[in-house]
Amino acid sequence: MKKIQVTEEQYTKIKDHMVESAILAEQSRSEVRDIQSRLNSCFGAGLDVDGISGPLTRSAIKRYLGISI
Repeated sequence: MKKIQVTEEQYTKIKDHMVESAILAEQSRSEVRDIQSRLNSCFGAGLDVDGISGPLTRSAIKRYLGISI
């Protein structure tokens, strides 16, 4: 079997997608609102608490987890 080689950029994109999928994909709007609220109160994320797992919410989660974006 042939090994697949990926660049650092490709690896980062794959990793970020996995984090996003694992954390937000299965969450209800209510759960996303809770996540947003906690990010705001604990880390001053400044997110709208709207229950939508948009790019700002995903970015805030990645920052909290220490994942480079």
